[in-house]
Amino acid sequence: MNGFIETLFGSMPADFGWLEKLKQAADAEPVELFEAETAAENIYKTDDEYKNALSRLAYYLAYAEQYDEALRLFEKDAKSGRQTWWGKLRHAECIALSGDAATASAMVQETYSESPAAVNGFGHMGWALLRTGKAERAEVIEIVKRDIELGRITNGFKLVAGRIIAPVQADMAEKLINEAYSADSSLKDGFYLIAVEFMREKDYAVALRWFEKDDAGGRMSSEQRLKYAEILARTGRMPDAERNVEAAYESDALLKDGYSRLLRFSSVFDAPRFAHLLAEEKRRGRSTGIYAEADAERLSENYGLLADIERAEKRFGISVGLQYVALEKMVRENAGAGFADVLGFRLKIVSPFDVLVQFREIFLEENYYFTSEKEAPFIIDGGANAGMALAYFKWLYPSSAIAAFEPNPELYEICKENIETNGWESVTLHPYALSDSEGTAQFTVYPSMPMGSGLAGRFSALESRRIDVKTVRLSGYMSEYTDFLKLDIEGAEEAVLREAADSLSENCGSGFIEYHYDSETAENSLGSILHLLEDKGFAYEIRSMHIRRKNAAPADKWSMNIFFTSRRKSDD
Repeated sequence: MNGFIETLFGSMPADFGWLEKLKQAADAEPVELFEAETAAENIYKTDDEYKNALSRLAYYLAYAEQYDEALRLFEKDAKSGRQTWWGKLRHAECIALSGDAATASAMVQETYSESPAAVNGFGHMGWALLRTGKAERAEVIEIVKRDIELGRITNGFKLVAGRIIAPVQADMAEKLINEAYSADSSLKDGFYLIAVEFMREKDYAVALRWFEKDDAGGRMSSEQRLKYAEILARTGRMPDAERNVEAAYESDALLKDGYSRLLRFSSVFDAPRFAHLLAEEKRRGRSTGIYAEADAERLSENYGLLADIERAEKRFGISVGLQYVALEKMVRENAGAGFADVLGFRLKIVSPFDVLVQFREIFLEENYYFTSEKEAPFIIDGGANAGMALAYFKWLYPSSAIAAFEPNPELYEICKENIETNGWESVTLHPYALSDSEGTAQFTVYPSMPMGSGLAGRFSALESRRIDVKTVRLSGYMSEYTDFLKLDIEGAEEAVLREAADSLSENCGSGFIEYHYDSETAENSLGSILHLLEDKGFAYEIRSMHIRRKNAAPADKWSMNIFFTSRRKSDD
């Protein structure tokens, strides 16, 4: 028998897990709707007492958001008298999902009047509306409360109700779950369900507090203990996370990949220990191998970072490692704006993730290093962000004169504050975008990834807003000799360089370009940029920013570093 049909009619549709099993069966062994419907009709022909055969199929179709077909099947069962209270409540749920909550509510109430055994009708409806985004949480809470007030909610569904209610009324949610736990000693993971809501909002500290309630009460399943371990690791409690992985392994012989799931939250300094833990996990048969390639890449990257940090500490004479680890912690905990210590400076920052990336590129890899015999070389910083590159330049050449450009208004103000706070002299910060013309242009700002903001608008999948910014030509700032030009301008490189080509040839010693490729546009060509550099008398070197897997398909977006030096400077 087809696996989908066997699951559909062979087990009781008692919970949401049944729907997931159906989906998995359908993915593994697809079945046409008419085939499943025919199977239901055949059951009715051979068994006069069988109920809800078509309603079961309709419930699955409603879960898959095929509401018209679902309603048709529900109505066939209703007209033929083949619906129990369970089928009627699922029918009402589908009507609500189709947009008629009033009719659905009336059907639930009618079903309750007809059957004292009927339960969770309003709760199921509310959860379905919330899950599909068809109602706001406040509205759904009022729907769910009707079951609570009527005493029509089971202990098991109180856990789901708690999840729905907690983000708005935490005390009520906690009371519901404790009531369910008191009434049924077999229930587990109720507070975990609440934690999930806060994990989705990336509020990991609050999620952890809900997890801890299940842990303290002995109500945590082994499977969720691994997720608890992940939250512990993310919030900086790695030793506790490791202990929970071991506890989960001891209680469930089938669990795997616990340490692999922790690796991505580990510090760079944890690399040697995690290499041992992962090897042990594999030896003990606790690894599926699914994460093997990603684990190897992460460990390789972290070992490389350890070497970079060791070199940087010798180079700068300060504890660069502690500064890097502090940023790692901010990223793991999803911290917002704050402050970061870099070299001997203190910077206000917007995005810890952005700053962690920049810290590696600027201070560990020293992408902006250049030599000059001048005590006060002139530097142009295109794409200043919060001022990380300025910090490096002012460490390298304290007396340097710098013209910096940052068109993102929020970053401009923060960069300006960092310049003043750290006493960086001879730095002129401009709120303009470098372009190939003077005027105004649309600039795309990505709040979740400020360093990706730019004129090109490269990340359509991210939340964004567009603002008007003033644009200026790079050539207008290169009348005097530029010892070093840094461009990190998110896809506008070719246009800016082409406009300033003659100025580059005459007045630039060396520089760095972060080139951004985007398959959706042909306007920013790497070949054209390299040809321009050659044509204007520059030697160059290009380096990939990412480790590429073997036989990988070309990515839609990628970046590459270009280092260039005037041949005249080299000859001199």
